Amino acid sequence: MFGLTLAFMLSGIQAADVAPATVTIEEWQVPYAESRPRDPYVHSSEKVWFVGQRADYAAILNPQTGDFERIDLPAGVQSMPYAMAADNNGYIWFAETGVQPNRIVGFHIDSVPLSPCQVVAVPCVT
Repeated sequence: MFGLTLAFMLSGIQAADVAPATVTIEEWQVPYAESRPRDPYVHSSEKVWFVGQRADYAAILNPQTGDFERIDLPAGVQSMPYAMAADNNGYIWFAETGVQPNRIVGFHIDSVPLSPCQVVAVPCVT
């Protein structure tokens, strides 16, 4: 899907693909109710990574199949993931904001099974 555009709807439970040439929209129902999916990243494999801030997970959407893969996070129910980003070395990074101090968690996209490779505490600076 060249030019995949991802938008989380106001309801917070759908993702959409917009094909500009045909103006067609394909939606996938995020299967984690009221989880507040956010901060999507479209990898070069065309899989879409995102976090569920209220349900303490990272997830991957495969737009080709419509399948979702959920990854539970190290801090569990206190995770509150936020602000996903990717680097040039194949890692996905985000903050766990529900733990103190906050933590930066990294996953390597090619690791199987997916498990955090880095967990870094971020001290609070006043």
